[in-house]
Amino acid sequence: MALELKPLKIADHQAVIDAAIAGMLPDDYLSEGVLLQAYGRYFFYDHLLRATHVLAAYEGDTLAGVMLVRLNSQPPATRSWWRSAFVRGIGALDHLSRMGRAYAQANAAMLSDYLTHSPVDGEISFLVAIPGTGIKGVGRYLLGELARLAPGKHLFLYTDDGCNYGFYDAMGFSRTGTRTITFPGPKKKDSTGPRPEATLECMMYTVTLPTDV
Repeated sequence: MALELKPLKIADHQAVIDAAIAGMLPDDYLSEGVLLQAYGRYFFYDHLLRATHVLAAYEGDTLAGVMLVRLNSQPPATRSWWRSAFVRGIGALDHLSRMGRAYAQANAAMLSDYLTHSPVDGEISFLVAIPGTGIKGVGRYLLGELARLAPGKHLFLYTDDGCNYGFYDAMGFSRTGTRTITFPGPKKKDSTGPRPEATLECMMYTVTLPTDV
């Protein structure tokens, strides 16, 4: 059965959130349980509400992956007052998190540097393949559909060395910025001392979508 784009079902939101959480690193405030679930939901809804295009790949009735894209000067594809309220409320956790602040500052600095010499048409803000489905080629399929939707557009995205950034190298993206941040890492069991410092390399990639698809 072939992959195809379908409207993202609300019933599949939790699978997307779980996939996003699986790719997150342990953090000083958001290490497990309810807080991590809340942050994962915030992370997904924040990007969903900003996205101008929601690309959901299905194989039959099985969700295989989701890509959220924000193109300049286009309206959001999703509006929800209660999700907006949730994002505003839980967003305070990200502000309190040392890692969250450092991550946002690093990303903003990379984009600011890049915009001094190259304009962009938008952002690929979210991309996940749903684990455990056994479906192959999900990311490649979604990028192909995006190229059909927005041929020739010059887009950027953020990632880090805790994610599968090699996928973007393999797909012909250019790494156009890097920043290293430090934050309190996971606390060791039975430890009474301070959390050890952890480091994360933040990256920005860009791509010009093909026009011959």
